[in-house]
Amino acid sequence: MNFGGTTINSNGDRDLLIAKFNSSGSVEWVRNLGGNGQDRGEDVKVDYNGDLVIAGWYGSSDFDFMGEALDFNGTFDVLVCKMDTTGNDIWSKTVGVSDNDRSVSIVTDSINDIYIAGSYLSSEIDFGLNPIGNNGGSDYFVSKIAFCDISISLGDDVDSCGTAIIDAGIGYEIYTWNSIEGEQSLIVNETGNYNLIVQDFSGCTASDDIYVTIYSLPEMPVITQVENQLVSNQVDGNQWYESGEIIIGETSQYFTPSHTGYYSVIYTDENGCFAESEEYSFIGDAITLNSYSGICVYPNPVKDKISVCFKYEGSKDTEFEYWVYNVDSKQILNGKNKACDLDIGTCNLKIDICDLPPAYYIIRFWGGGKIYTAKFVKE
Repeated sequence: MNFGGTTINSNGDRDLLIAKFNSSGSVEWVRNLGGNGQDRGEDVKVDYNGDLVIAGWYGSSDFDFMGEALDFNGTFDVLVCKMDTTGNDIWSKTVGVSDNDRSVSIVTDSINDIYIAGSYLSSEIDFGLNPIGNNGGSDYFVSKIAFCDISISLGDDVDSCGTAIIDAGIGYEIYTWNSIEGEQSLIVNETGNYNLIVQDFSGCTASDDIYVTIYSLPEMPVITQVENQLVSNQVDGNQWYESGEIIIGETSQYFTPSHTGYYSVIYTDENGCFAESEEYSFIGDAITLNSYSGICVYPNPVKDKISVCFKYEGSKDTEFEYWVYNVDSKQILNGKNKACDLDIGTCNLKIDICDLPPAYYIIRFWGGGKIYTAKFVKE
């Protein structure tokens, strides 16, 4: 058929015909829709956006709209579709069961909600709410289709350490992440693109994509003590803390505390990911073998018993408490000892270490208002 200079070929039986004329009656464009069966357009209106809304019905199993075949359920199914003013497809909705179901009238209101009327011969029909039954023969229906104007934004792409949470916000009935129905929020553990389709309570849908980069968390830094200095096992990216409070300016691998306390270090890698060490108990004012000439440890290395001697001029009843730590600053032994001979002005602590495994150890002892630190090797 020639329509205003445009040749239109039938797709099968009867097709829907939609055409636009200008104010002078000249054809601006024309389209036909249909498939291998009988298809009809019954009513058309222009909504407040200037788009076309069309009511009709179709009996083709290969009726194509927006590049995809519509679902076909029976003899005739209800068809509602929308086009823009140049004839481009926007969306379609179909309803039907097994028999003769048609829409024949359509109107829109001031907010672009759509109302359709028609009839159905099927035993029941479902517009997406609750199925309505048939009272016998052909029953009439009136249905409202809400105007779809929803959107969803997941924001900018995300870089995160270890894990990330993507939140789509409230107000939707269904959340589908990468084709799997889920919840409002998605916990992400792997780098990749994540697609979300949301559907509101009127059946309207919107979608968005976001790319998430997940960086591995760094290993927990470890603090060791060398004489009166604390050392992080990370060369760069350190920040020292005392009892959870930041120590301004202390960002080196090495840190020398000025007093007794609990110290930790946070290491931050090149991706901005961080890990915090365990707290290290530092005992201040320690006197080491290298800085206090009156102290000795023997034998060193040692097999079963170690002796620690040092000059002391206090009371012979002074009780010295000692602690033995491994290189990870974990306390291994703890005890007390009275071992001072004031006639010669020295103290000699004898400690049984036969049960300790071979390793490098640090011993600290306190008494008479002083704290001492020494090192030894267990064979």
